[in-house]
Amino acid sequence: VSFAKYAFNKSHAASYAVLSFRTAYLKAHYPSEYYAALLTSVFGSADKIAEYTAECHRIGVKTLPPDINCSRRGFSVEGSNIRYGLSALKNVGVQFIDTLVEERQTHGLFSSFDDFVRRMRRHDMNKRQLESLIKSGSMDSLGPKRSQMLAVYESVMESSVRSVNDSQIDMFEASGKISPETEPQIKFPDIPEFSSREKLRLERESSGVYLSGHILDDYRRSVDVPGVVTVSAIKEAVSELADEDANRFAGVRDKITLCGVVTNRVQKSTRSGGRLLFISLEDRTGEIEIICFNNNADRYGYLLMPNAVISVCGSVSLKDEGEVKIILNSADTLTPDDDLPSDNPAHGEIRTDQATVLREESADKRARTLYLRVSSENERLLSRVTSFLQIFEGTVRTVIFDPATKLEMKLSCAVGDFLISELIELIGQDNVILK
Repeated sequence: VSFAKYAFNKSHAASYAVLSFRTAYLKAHYPSEYYAALLTSVFGSADKIAEYTAECHRIGVKTLPPDINCSRRGFSVEGSNIRYGLSALKNVGVQFIDTLVEERQTHGLFSSFDDFVRRMRRHDMNKRQLESLIKSGSMDSLGPKRSQMLAVYESVMESSVRSVNDSQIDMFEASGKISPETEPQIKFPDIPEFSSREKLRLERESSGVYLSGHILDDYRRSVDVPGVVTVSAIKEAVSELADEDANRFAGVRDKITLCGVVTNRVQKSTRSGGRLLFISLEDRTGEIEIICFNNNADRYGYLLMPNAVISVCGSVSLKDEGEVKIILNSADTLTPDDDLPSDNPAHGEIRTDQATVLREESADKRARTLYLRVSSENERLLSRVTSFLQIFEGTVRTVIFDPATKLEMKLSCAVGDFLISELIELIGQDNVILK
């Protein structure tokens, strides 16, 4: 009551009422402009941007990816849609963005990759800025594939041919007369484009958020179902409760189910020699930390790898000065919508441990032994391989062979596509044999 006499007196109440009416009016009649301003105000907060873009999606306002020929510094309105601002990108810088926009307004839209590089090189564009623009999809409208642009951008920036011709090009640019004969052309390799998932990964790497969609878009039948809660819903519910209510909330909500993408993983050892995993899980609305203790770390650790799309069942933890975390009880991988049977109902439930065991056993029948060739002379590489195998605990017989000493080290692991691809990257395809 004493607080209300101060905080909710008539002058405060009237001011908040006016502000609330104005905000509600803008949100109702100018939703694109309202959310563009709101998103611009939270630059630097990936969680807030994810939360507000998810709300835009819910009310039918489309968020368009950044584009060097359309984007400004902040979020802007394009018709009834919102265009991402270039300030959302890492390693670009406000000064460079302002220069880019000014160049575009003064000399017209960028017509090609060649045209962009030639014009922005005069403004001291560096490789990191160009790389970030390519990875984010900001240069997709210029024609070449992202894979092609990433394959050549370093050589283009370092090209001695272009350096020699800079003075000639600048002379033509100064006169405003540039012909195809005087402009050197960039040759792109004939390589396939990245997959949609790889594009999203690059977007997140360059901006901290997914720009052209979300990995979970391919898992709607598992994610958009009753019983699956969002990260923002958990954080909002807890923040609105008093401390005693929040503790009660944490005690009773021990079966919360989340679906998301693993964005980070940190493994630590306990004093007793057990494993402790800290996982960052992101859905369309934000990111939250998942803590996995001892037995569950051993049981589900092989699933909780970066970029894995999983469902997690756990309880809310409100320790560490009110920061919300989830204590993992169980986890499982999600199946893309295209791989689900047409008559299969939407699901987001965690499969039982028995189902997980059966899945491992069936995999073991297909592959009985994994042979790896690693020299013991390279102690660091051998340590990395053995540590990696320990993460993927299973029943597939694994033999590490040392060609120098002819000695063998025998282990066991759970074989999967991710494990094999990582081992090939570590020791080479010729040194990984699955029989």
